[in-house]
Amino acid sequence: MKHRMPDWAEALSRRRMLRLRLFAGGAAAGLAAGLSVALYRWLIGEAETLRTVLATQALEDAAEGSVLPFALWAAGLLAAALVLSALCRWEPMASGSGIPQVKGMLLGWVHLRWLRVLLVQIFGGALAIGAGLSLGHAGPAVEIGAAAAQGTSRAAGRRRAEERCLVTGGAGAGLAAVFNAPLAGMLFALEELHHTFSASVILPAMAASVTAACTVRFFFGSHTIFLFTGTAPLEAGELPWVVLLGAVCGAAAVPFNAGLLAARRFYGLPCFRTRERKIGFALALAGLAAFLCPALTGGGDRLINAVTQCPPGFFVLAGLALAKSLFTFASFGSGVPGGFFFPSLTVGALTGAAAGTLLIDAGLLPPEAMTNVIILSMAAFFAGSVRAPITGAVLLLEMTGRFEQLMPLALAAATAYVASGLLGGVPIYEALLRRQRADAGIGTLPEPRLVELAVENGSALDGRRTADLPLPPRTVLAEIRRGGEPIVPGAETVVRAGDQLAFLTQCGDAAQLERLVEGTLPAGGVHAHKK
Repeated sequence: MKHRMPDWAEALSRRRMLRLRLFAGGAAAGLAAGLSVALYRWLIGEAETLRTVLATQALEDAAEGSVLPFALWAAGLLAAALVLSALCRWEPMASGSGIPQVKGMLLGWVHLRWLRVLLVQIFGGALAIGAGLSLGHAGPAVEIGAAAAQGTSRAAGRRRAEERCLVTGGAGAGLAAVFNAPLAGMLFALEELHHTFSASVILPAMAASVTAACTVRFFFGSHTIFLFTGTAPLEAGELPWVVLLGAVCGAAAVPFNAGLLAARRFYGLPCFRTRERKIGFALALAGLAAFLCPALTGGGDRLINAVTQCPPGFFVLAGLALAKSLFTFASFGSGVPGGFFFPSLTVGALTGAAAGTLLIDAGLLPPEAMTNVIILSMAAFFAGSVRAPITGAVLLLEMTGRFEQLMPLALAAATAYVASGLLGGVPIYEALLRRQRADAGIGTLPEPRLVELAVENGSALDGRRTADLPLPPRTVLAEIRRGGEPIVPGAETVVRAGDQLAFLTQCGDAAQLERLVEGTLPAGGVHAHKK
């Protein structure tokens, strides 16, 4: 006689199969994301090479008295403006960075047409960056990865809850593929996009990021983004200057974020009534930069490498940081496909290099420490702007291959995070997402969300009955996992440190739940906090 599996054992079996499906789905999403980002990176590289060749040829012809190359250059920029405008009109959700759109999609506020987004971000982004705009390819790569993951999920007939996990993994895979940084891609998906470290998110994010990175390495090799040489671990007596650099870069990230948000107000002037005028103005600046200061065009990786090899003086570095910031504001505000992720790293490198020059001139740091200063400053500026210090530190580790810098990177990123917060800085992608919601007239979201949180030692929930938990309205504690075993919570069940709590809640209450579990809410709980 065949024995029927108990209900609880059957539920556990379904849970294990779900995790296997998520892992396999994450690998499929990572493959699709890796192939898409590989095409995107190749197009950008070819476009930037073509721009450099044409600009050099135009300058040589101009020296011989011919103005035809400049006329052709202007005609090409005008054509690019018309094409980019048409692409943005065809798929508005592919405009800009792409990361706020992915965050909105995960929260249920945004619905993306994944194939259109994929095509516009790949070809429109390559055209915008290739034309010389000060834009990065990391933000669009995140949306490309998310769109590719959504496409694979729809093809496999995944459920909505599974698709959200796969899209999170695909977005992280996009970042992993563009920077050849699988660990940073996984952490970005968890820390910035999903804000949880549950197994249902970790498995597809890990599988997708590793698969995407391996796919891209097949085409581009395994070398790091930056080829820094001559770095050495900082001495213990130099760590106070790391804190100072972190504070400077964290403070500098606040006006940088404000400039990005204010760019739309600039393009709201009457002279920019049409989309074509906005894009045309930004491309006109790109055309001038291509001839006057080519280092300002594109994301800025060549500028960072050049500054590292032969750092100029303080005023040159400060001027370059200001010019790069203003050009980035104008480029991003135009609304074309392209982000500010990489340009922000460039501004951080220039800002830190300027501060490092003063420290070196004062004899507080040795000259050979400049490369370390630039690496630390990029991580600190990212942490101050995005407010994701863990991702920032790990990203720079993988981008440079300098794993001996782990402790200074973590110190600089944490300091920048604190400095930015003390100065009233807000996470830039959260601010852009709120503006996107306001533009769409979206209020509260009725769609529920599963949030998994861990009870740490010292949490205010440790030792409390589930009936006494001050949960937000329309929030239910669905499950407790203790030592890997599931517990169905009852009114008298006591929460212990180390428990994994699974809540079903509204998306808008997820942050309150995190503060509640961490023990950062007032004694009265959520309701007291709202007051």
